[in-house]
Amino acid sequence: EQWVLIPLGLMLLLILTALMRYKKLGYLQKALSLLVLIALISDLSSYYFWKQRVNTYPIIHIYALLDFSIMVLIYNRALALKLSRLQLSLIIAALWLYGFINALFFQDFSQPNSNVILPFFVIWVVASMLSLAKMIGNKTPTQLSQHAMFWINIGVLVYCTSSFLLFTFSERLLPIPLRDSLPIWL
Repeated sequence: EQWVLIPLGLMLLLILTALMRYKKLGYLQKALSLLVLIALISDLSSYYFWKQRVNTYPIIHIYALLDFSIMVLIYNRALALKLSRLQLSLIIAALWLYGFINALFFQDFSQPNSNVILPFFVIWVVASMLSLAKMIGNKTPTQLSQHAMFWINIGVLVYCTSSFLLFTFSERLLPIPLRDSLPIWL
């Protein structure tokens, strides 16, 4: 169980570094720092409640909405969609409304919010692929690996793919008792 503290420590180190260099950070770095801070708070809360044997799904429901809201802002900038603040606010509000309707009528806080996460993953993958296509089609000859968005896109693709495989096939392929698989899900 102590291994959980390693990624939490790394996230804390990243947040402290971002705070010390905040004025030098660009928009993307600030957005990612906020994303890591939200993940750190979510993970710490989930770990605490898991140790207390309390349901952590409400945290995951809210984290998914916060996470996706920040990613909407990041990909708006990366894809140069030039959406107005009102348009972005409406998109994010619609996502939150969808999440709350799902929690109230379909997947309450006692179960995972896969009805929300799956469409979000699909949207992330599409946005990531569009962003990569835009980078590849860029007329300025630069190495892709030098772009921060390249690594974000690769991270999104790896994360979404591995999460999809883990959540979809783990119960079918790995006959692991629930008590042993809980750390994987957290």
